Parts: sequence; C-alpha cells; structure tokens
Amino acid sequence: MVAHPVLLGLLQLVSCLVIFLTAQAESPKYYPFRTLEEQDCFYEWKSKQLRENIQKHGEWINFHKKGTCPGMKQNQLYFRYKGIQEMQTLSLVKSDNSYIGSYNEGIYDVIRSFTLEGKRYRAGGYIIKLVDITSERGKMFASCEPHALEQVGIWHRTGILTNDRGVEFGAILMKRELGEELGQKSVWRRAGKKKKLQILNLVKEENRNQLHRYAFKTPTNVDHILHADNNPGNLPIQFSQVPPLGLEVKMAMIDWGHPGLWTWYGEPKAIDDPQFTDWHEQQFSLDYALEYYDAGDSSVVDRFWASDEGAPYARKRSIGPA
Repeated sequence: MVAHPVLLGLLQLVSCLVIFLTAQAESPKYYPFRTLEEQDCFYEWKSKQLRENIQKHGEWINFHKKGTCPGMKQNQLYFRYKGIQEMQTLSLVKSDNSYIGSYNEGIYDVIRSFTLEGKRYRAGGYIIKLVDITSERGKMFASCEPHALEQVGIWHRTGILTNDRGVEFGAILMKRELGEELGQKSVWRRAGKKKKLQILNLVKEENRNQLHRYAFKTPTNVDHILHADNNPGNLPIQFSQVPPLGLEVKMAMIDWGHPGLWTWYGEPKAIDDPQFTDWHEQQFSLDYALEYYDAGDSSVVDRFWASDEGAPYARKRSIGPA
C-alpha cells in the first residue's frame, strides 16, 4: 500500500516539528549551560579561580585584603576638595547600558553640551557614573576609582550630585568609550571557529599590552595600578581592517573601581616576563571562557565540569563521571 502524498507530507511535517520542539527543549537557555543554576555556579567557580590566580602571583601582585583598595577612604579629597561645582548643572539621562553594580548607582549620558573649568564640551561624548558616598561601604570604596583613573592618566572629573530627595552621590565624569564587548561584534558572530580563535588571540594581546602600558603610566612615587577585572563587559572593542595586515583591534578598559583593582609590588615586570604572561594567560582564559567555548576550545568549561562544584551538574548531563 502506497501512502497518499498529502498524508506523507503531513507525517514528515509532524516529524520535523517533533524534532524541532525536542531540540528546543534540550537546547541550553543559558548557553552553554542548561539552567540558570548551572550558569551561576560556573560564575562563582570562575571568580574563585580568578582570585586564586591573583594569590598565586603574590610575589609581584599586591593582593589587597578584602575590604581594602588603593585610594580608599578619600571621598573628601576626590569628590569635595577636587570636585567641581558645574557638575550639578549637567543634563543627564540614564544610559541604555546602565546597571546598578556593587559599588555604583548607575551610568548616565550627558545629553547637552556643557562648559567645565572654562572649556566647552560637546554633548554625546561623555557619561557620568554615580557612586554611593554615604553608606559605610561607600565611604570606604567610592574614592578607589577616581584614584586609579588619576594614577593611570585617564581623563575624568569628579564632583557631587544631589537627587530630588537630597541624597548626595559621588559623580565621576568620563569620556564615553566607543565599542562593544566581543560577543556583540558582527565580526565575531559571523566568524567560524578557527577565525574566532585568531580574534581571541588579537584581543588577548591587546589586553596584555594595555595592562602593561597603564602600569607604566602610573607615577613612580605611588603603587602601580593593575586592572584585574578584564571580563568582556569591561573591554569595549572596535575592529578595523588594515591592509595588508588584516584585522586590527582597538580596545578600551572601563570600570577601574573596587574590587577588581590591585597594585604591583615595586616596578612592573617586563611584558614578556614569564610570571606576568602566565598570570595574564590564566586570567584571560577564565574571563573569556565562554568565548573560547564558542570558538571550539572548551578547556575552561571542562575544568568546571570536572571540579567539585561542577561535577554534580556534569553527572546530570552525562558529561562527567557517573
């Protein structure tokens, strides 16, 4: 008996629909993890690995104890004594990229041109980061970011803004950094696995160069700043094609506040020093673990599955040992 063509077509359609729905049900919503719980556990494990990598290099990295950071407890200096009165006159709107973090109260775009210290600035190129300066935590840590920006020579101005309820916030005015995090770039999304690994190598090299360059920008009479929170969200990137060399990376580094900020003991090491390169290799591979996974290198994610924290999830997924 030969099946009717219409009936056969319907059966094929139903079969494809079942396969599609099954794949949707099994595909990880929190790629490459299946649940929010798995993803959160991975990030906690990754944070632990990053801390251990810092501590492992304690001979040259000043691993500040929890509750300390370079420039702490100097709110009066940075937000009042060095603060500027014109800050209160700026026209602000909350940025699309704004988020409330552990030590900030949001990012705001400056939407109108303004005059500061006698100089005119155009709208659109500047942002303000608000930081808590009234809580006990804010009194301790708010000054760490302007201190670091000052040490490494990144343009900024500070002051105090008061909201409509009379609450004061520390305000850090900075140039808007162009670019997006790596995973949002069309060059990355269109690339195959081999090309993505090449892109990661370019980004890693530029990140290492910038870390080293900023360390040497720090005045010699103070601690040299080491920005250790180099997750993709803190490294907005621009790509350009430069014949005949190919792809060129331009990178900014943002979020110079506590707790991702350390200092070097003594003079910074040479950029090719084995200790520095080993530390950076480990840090970058952890910070960009999911980008490496997307490029076909699952080594860091596999370490998570094999860890005490990740093994229970691996067993559930039939990835790790039973």
